[in-house]
Amino acid sequence: MTKQKKMIKKRYIFLAVSVVLILLFSGIYIIIVGQTYKLTLETNLDTLDLNKLNTKITVFQTDDTNTEHILKIKSVTPERHEEGMYIVFEFQSVGEGTVSFQAVYDGNLEDIFLGTKTLYSQKKYMSAEEQKGVQWSYLNMTNLHVNALGIIYDTVFDKFSGEFILFPVNLLILMLFVVVMGITFRERRKAGRFSYTMVILVGFILYMIGNIITLLLSILGNLTSFKNILTLTLGNGFYFILMTSPLLLILAIAVSISNISLIRHEGFRVVNLLGLILGITMLTHLILSFAFYNLDFSGITVMTPVRTIISCVLEYTLCYMECMLFSIIICAVLSTKYKVPYNKDYIIILGCAIRKDGTPTPILRGRIDRAIAFEREQYEATGKHAVFIPSGGQGNNEIMSEAQSMKNYLMEQGIPERQILTEDKSVNTFQNMAFSKKVIEQHAGDLKKVNIAFSTTNYHVFRGYVLAKKLGMKVHGLSAKTRLYFYPNAFIREFIGLLYDRKLRHILFVILLILTYTPIILLLGNE
Repeated sequence: MTKQKKMIKKRYIFLAVSVVLILLFSGIYIIIVGQTYKLTLETNLDTLDLNKLNTKITVFQTDDTNTEHILKIKSVTPERHEEGMYIVFEFQSVGEGTVSFQAVYDGNLEDIFLGTKTLYSQKKYMSAEEQKGVQWSYLNMTNLHVNALGIIYDTVFDKFSGEFILFPVNLLILMLFVVVMGITFRERRKAGRFSYTMVILVGFILYMIGNIITLLLSILGNLTSFKNILTLTLGNGFYFILMTSPLLLILAIAVSISNISLIRHEGFRVVNLLGLILGITMLTHLILSFAFYNLDFSGITVMTPVRTIISCVLEYTLCYMECMLFSIIICAVLSTKYKVPYNKDYIIILGCAIRKDGTPTPILRGRIDRAIAFEREQYEATGKHAVFIPSGGQGNNEIMSEAQSMKNYLMEQGIPERQILTEDKSVNTFQNMAFSKKVIEQHAGDLKKVNIAFSTTNYHVFRGYVLAKKLGMKVHGLSAKTRLYFYPNAFIREFIGLLYDRKLRHILFVILLILTYTPIILLLGNE
């Protein structure tokens, strides 16, 4: 255990150091190369005479023409390509500030900007009729901002020197997180250490993979500029929902169908509608997220930030819930597939309702049969017997305790009474685990010296692991099968229970996501 903890600690130290070094060196690189900026302008000319080129740099939104303390033109170079002629301006930062840059070929800046023809577009060619009386061939306008680090940022074209490094750096950091978290998850699964930590790991991995897919898709759309990468990353909540919406729709429909089947077999109860309620809730949330993302609020100034905030809340709440749902599904399925080693000293059988005549229900009988089957397999493989601990108290409408009912069934199956220790006080799963722990401690003395398993229905296994971890018990879960129509609704019930157990943590995490992303999204939206 100590060795494993040290390995995990080293892994996370490696991750932290790697991320810091990547950010440090990429930041240094951007600072060095970002102090110069090349602006390549396409022209409609066949030949180019630099003597006919006029340029003008003015301090942004002022009449100050002294720009030497902010920016200067380092060089101007004509370049011929197959597509035509280009003019390459290279700028050098001097100090902090924002300037406006204009360039005109074969004309006069004053005639164009202060005369009858004033153009505000980045690049615009007049018709033959408009050109009469105005001698020029090419016009360009852009704004350049120099920050405190001397990096020149083109606010019109959304570019700066060295920005190409942002994409691989972002991708590399995300992949490092996925690899390190994936290795940790694999180790926990291999050791059978199923817990909420595993759920967080898988949810985090899913979200990071969503980010990676979004970034890779941005290459196809040629959206790899600084602002676009930032916008895509911040908007990953919506893109994650977009990518997973088909799966979510299928899941909602499947759960709804299973609920109808469950009601037909088990009767109408509110608890049998949980899957349907969750499916409707998530579909409604999905529709609202798309609606607020796509609705046109143009002309209503106050609605722009309000819509952005509401969209952010809807997107990241649903995104978080989806990550948790898919993560718990993955962890729950893996916990039922885990091969429990044949070294168990005790097997706790988690109780549930019994029949009116005191015999186990099919679900409870499945749990007992799974425990018996494992114990016999273990004895055949190792020659070691395990002690059974049927756990469950007596309900108001039950003629005996669930533990006694299970004990009777165990003895009917040939298990000797000396191999059975009952726990008949518990009324829920947490008490099943807690009170059974006390029984084992009284019988074995030291809990650390014994190996424990618990047997329950497949949909309940992961929750058993979580509750045992909360009690400081190291256990492995045995999975008993249940009818297919019962599984989805029962699992949804477990999912809601798991969320409720850590409700404050989930609420806090969603709030932190919203508080982190909303101001930046608003800032980007206002530019």
